[in-house]
Amino acid sequence: MTDIKATNIGAVSEALIPLDPQGGVTVIRGYNGSGKDTLLEAVGRLAGGSQSVQCRDGEARGSVDGLGVHLTVTRSTRRSGECDAVSLAGKFDLSEFVDPPIKDAEAADARRIKALLSIRGVQGSPQAFAKIHDDVEMLVSADALNEPDIVEQARKIKASLEQHARKLESDRDKEKGKAEAAWGAAGDVTEEDAAEYDQDAAGAELEAAVTEKSRLMAQRQAYQEAQGRAIKAREALDGLKAGPSIAECETRAQAASDALAAAREALQAAQAEHAAAGTALETAKREAATTQASYDAIAAAEKADNPTDAAISDATERADQVRARVQRGQVIMEARRHFATAREHEAEAHRLDEQAAAIRGAAKQTDDVLSGLVSSGRIRVEAGRLVVDHERRGKPVPFADLSKGEKWRLALLEAADRLREIGADQLALIPIPQQAWEGLQPAVRAEVQAEARRLKVCIVAAQCDDGPLRAELFADGPVNAPESASTKSGDEWE
Repeated sequence: MTDIKATNIGAVSEALIPLDPQGGVTVIRGYNGSGKDTLLEAVGRLAGGSQSVQCRDGEARGSVDGLGVHLTVTRSTRRSGECDAVSLAGKFDLSEFVDPPIKDAEAADARRIKALLSIRGVQGSPQAFAKIHDDVEMLVSADALNEPDIVEQARKIKASLEQHARKLESDRDKEKGKAEAAWGAAGDVTEEDAAEYDQDAAGAELEAAVTEKSRLMAQRQAYQEAQGRAIKAREALDGLKAGPSIAECETRAQAASDALAAAREALQAAQAEHAAAGTALETAKREAATTQASYDAIAAAEKADNPTDAAISDATERADQVRARVQRGQVIMEARRHFATAREHEAEAHRLDEQAAAIRGAAKQTDDVLSGLVSSGRIRVEAGRLVVDHERRGKPVPFADLSKGEKWRLALLEAADRLREIGADQLALIPIPQQAWEGLQPAVRAEVQAEARRLKVCIVAAQCDDGPLRAELFADGPVNAPESASTKSGDEWE
């Protein structure tokens, strides 16, 4: 058994506080004003805290002895010796951990996380969050990477990564908008239309249709011209029907020659007639040639192929339809370009979305890093908040939303774990405020006692009752010490 003895401090004239080296809870009991808080402050100061310890009124000197330390209490407190117990005094204020004097819940949890990490000596460093993203050093400012406070470092890194993610998401939304605009610019053209359209085939089809229409129109024009020539030829033939034929002209010429031969004396007349007959012959020959040409023109007109109006109409409609498809094809080709542009923007949007998701994932991993550093099976960090798995509620619950009793139970268990990490073999000591112990239900007190015994941690608490000031081991009942060594308040002795 290890004892802490206090003499002439506050309202206490003499007190003996037993500690079990095997661990467990020591409870200081007594009525209000008997000196319970004074003894708790003395234990904290003995373990290395900064609590204020005052000498009892009317006494020149007080003292606190135990754990290898002697405190001399006069107007000031002098300390000698080295404490042979490990404690969180001065490192981890359980009261502030349970209910830090901060209204904002997130800020309060940041204080709690910082407290848990500070007692383990964990500080920020450029390498602390290096594994959350391959490019974390490029995405995060040097100020954040070199922040010595790891909780603040996590906050800065997370904020910086989320800012990058928001920028990427903004760029992604812009790319999506551009893609939607490109899809809209395609009008009523579908991707199926664009895939089926063959620009070269459509051009060739239009050329063939236009050529066929031109051929028929040329044929129609040739026919009309042949008919015109036939009409003129018939008119020429009608004008030639009154003149002598070639045979008649030849007979006449022969008669004239005979007459010339028979009547030399009428030579002059015959020669004139001969000349006239020759002229008539030439004229007849020309007329015969004209007649033949007319017959040929008429025959050609009769043989000419005149396209029907229906054929020309069909060719015109066909050419117009193909031309319309080619014009539609130009719209489709433009739509193809819009489709390609839309896909490019969608691909870029997808790439930006993946980058943003990766960076947001990295931002969330800052909590995982802190959770790993907190290293507790009871408490972890999610979205910057301390959370615990609550059996009765069946889901994770923010630490700040727990009852005060639940908070103190977890705080005591966490403190006990930390003390064993700091000093595995030393006596471990945790003083807690009176309201903390009184806020625990009996079953929870028993659980805390069991954990303290398991971890060999001494917890010093206080509880108000109607009896005199005394200290007792929670599991063993009141300490039965002789009156000279009993815990006494000033009021008892007066």
